[in-house]
Amino acid sequence: MKRIFFAALVLILASASCVLRGTRHETLNGNLSGHALAAPAAIVYDEHGVPHITAENEPDLFYALGYAQAQDRFFYMDLMRNAGRGQITNVLGRPFRYKSYDLLTMDRSVKALDFEGRAKEGVESLDPESREILESYVRGVNRYLDDAGKDIPEYKAMGKRPERWSMEDSFVVMDLYGLSMTAYSLFYEYYGARLVAQVGPEKARIFNHAYPKDAPYINQDKIEAVSRLERLGDGLGVLASMAPMFDSIGSNNWVVDGQMSASGKPILANDPHVPTPLVPTFWYHAHLKAGGLDAAGMIFSGIPLMGAGTNGKVAWGITNARCDYIDLFVEKLNPANPNQYEYKGEYRDFEIVTDKIPVLNGPDVKIKYRRSVHGPIIEEAMTGVKNPQTPGQVYSLHLIDVDFGRFFKGYLAIPKSSDADSMHEAVRDMGMGPVAWNTVFATVSGDIGYLYSGHAPKRPDNDGMLPRPGTGEADYEGLIPFDELPHVKNPSKHFIVTANNKVEGPDYPYYLSAGYNIPSRAQRITELLAGRTGLTPDDMGDVQMDVKVKSAERFAPIFVADLEGSGDPDHALCAELLEEWKNQDYMAETSSRGTGVYKLMMSGVAKRTFADDLGKKLYSSMSMADMTMNALWEILEDPDSDWFDDRTTPALETRKDVVRAAAADAVKKMKKLLGKDPEKWEWGDLHTLYLKTPYGFLPWNKKAAIGKFRHRGTEECVANASSVFVGAMGIGYLGVAGPSSRIIVDMADPRHLRFNATTGNSEDPNSPMFDNVTHDWFYGSYRVVSLDREEYERNAIGTLTLSP
Repeated sequence: MKRIFFAALVLILASASCVLRGTRHETLNGNLSGHALAAPAAIVYDEHGVPHITAENEPDLFYALGYAQAQDRFFYMDLMRNAGRGQITNVLGRPFRYKSYDLLTMDRSVKALDFEGRAKEGVESLDPESREILESYVRGVNRYLDDAGKDIPEYKAMGKRPERWSMEDSFVVMDLYGLSMTAYSLFYEYYGARLVAQVGPEKARIFNHAYPKDAPYINQDKIEAVSRLERLGDGLGVLASMAPMFDSIGSNNWVVDGQMSASGKPILANDPHVPTPLVPTFWYHAHLKAGGLDAAGMIFSGIPLMGAGTNGKVAWGITNARCDYIDLFVEKLNPANPNQYEYKGEYRDFEIVTDKIPVLNGPDVKIKYRRSVHGPIIEEAMTGVKNPQTPGQVYSLHLIDVDFGRFFKGYLAIPKSSDADSMHEAVRDMGMGPVAWNTVFATVSGDIGYLYSGHAPKRPDNDGMLPRPGTGEADYEGLIPFDELPHVKNPSKHFIVTANNKVEGPDYPYYLSAGYNIPSRAQRITELLAGRTGLTPDDMGDVQMDVKVKSAERFAPIFVADLEGSGDPDHALCAELLEEWKNQDYMAETSSRGTGVYKLMMSGVAKRTFADDLGKKLYSSMSMADMTMNALWEILEDPDSDWFDDRTTPALETRKDVVRAAAADAVKKMKKLLGKDPEKWEWGDLHTLYLKTPYGFLPWNKKAAIGKFRHRGTEECVANASSVFVGAMGIGYLGVAGPSSRIIVDMADPRHLRFNATTGNSEDPNSPMFDNVTHDWFYGSYRVVSLDREEYERNAIGTLTLSP
């Protein structure tokens, strides 16, 4: 999600004519009657604004959750629903066009993924208990819409009423979340093929996301990932250009056992990385209690499932396992009939799909596209943009199938787990959804564990890095059995760390992914935990807030050495600032001057190293897809690598030449952005995070903006702060993703959950839950949520009772 800036820009432009007026309908105190409940349900908003929802039975509990969540953030839920339906234009219209692109371009592509069809199948597959719970949640959401009437300012601004929520909508939203966490593999496949065509298979290998040999693995083993590369045709330019909107989500979680903790019990920490500029914050913090459920944690918006939390017996956390859930298939056309493709020895007709996309204040747009057995065909009919095709073939896009019924059932069971065995069985079902998680857990009995919770396909060639033949021989051969996926329980090193790093070891027989993140976060967390004892929740908070740029230990000294002796004052200045940063242990604090220089130099070295070989367009696209930095890591320690030579000049350049040129570029950019005085080149002035609702970016909707903040950290830090560089208008680095919420649970005190978040639960600027926890998130303070009534009612800001 490091490129969500572009999606945010879309929303800003789309909102340009909207003015928020009026006060949102919000009830935090009192008794509201006439609800579809068997008995009263209570919503107590504690002093932190976290709702504690209690009921006599689970259907009533989830009804009240739906009501509370819609009251706090229905417009956000509606945006996600319509984005997943492929009809964001239904909410925002078509206010702008850039070249061949507008919001309808995105809608066409997402529409063809048919999340709505998958959602309908999911609803049909629900068992009776799960169906009753989801139906109750939906009724609660819609009852709030009835009570609010016209009093939701965002819809007043658009001149429309919100559409009612459905059970299918919840699964559509979950599928969209899944796409955002797995779409990276689509771009890796596409650019892998382009690379080989451009530079040949041997040179292309360094971009193939080989995992460093000395980097940590979740199951403690090590292997260098190697994958096939061969020449393939072009044809995915349009969809691949959408990589900025669909980059993957990361996260950190870890758990230590009682031998490492001061309490003698495990401690668990989790900070999922999602878009940070979103207001309200991505996760909905709540406590749910009814029947056998009594848990607090982070709930998805639009679907009543708790992603991470504690129930007093078990605590759990998640990170993206980056399982390869997407494949491109090369469909071979019938030479005599381009409306047919070859599959298993015969020619089949493409399925022709017709649909329409509703557009705000405009006519519906009719669409028609083709599908093979593998999925939609990526062409102009799907994307709305001309897309060059290789003669005799087309590409289809395949998403792994999901079983939403099992997924929903398993996720409901997780917060009821009482031990390692029940957690294992709940995750078995939960893993059938649209995303694979690295789930870590801790129990009051002292167990810690890791579960790979996904349903990875068996590929006959055990590889997934390039487009696959669509003629049938490369189809999936079922799923890897859950019990054969990587799992760890009570490891001898006494802790488990996951940070989107490689999961499987050298003897693992199946392909899971080739798109693991660079290992900086995993290395740093491991470094901060290994060999320690007496750890406390405060120590876990310190780790979550750590901003060391781990790669700088390896590469900054190389830059300093290459800059020495040039006689150029700009080179000397960069070396001086990097040396100063070394003395600060390469911490990306807001006061650091070396962080910005290092970031600019790394990107400058990458561009000067690869752009001449790849071409400007391909380099730019690959850079946005985060493929060039991995390659730079592979070669930077070799001063005479052939990649450093600039093909456009007669001279033979080395790494030293590239580093010196990148340093001069970095100084020029720093002067342009922060002025000529290097004393003022602080990272916090170069790196900022805006917290605003979509409407808050407009100067006439100031109340909808929390503010602009100096932002510590980088994408490599444990306190992840992913950003995009915007050189125009003196902007610099804009924060786009990171740990929007952090939680910590000590199993010696498992009924208390520590947390902080970028914002409160509410999208309403007039609500006391709008920005009440923002300060805590920036400065590393933690609020405590209690599962005990006497404690959470103390200093509560409101108690709302929903009665039949």
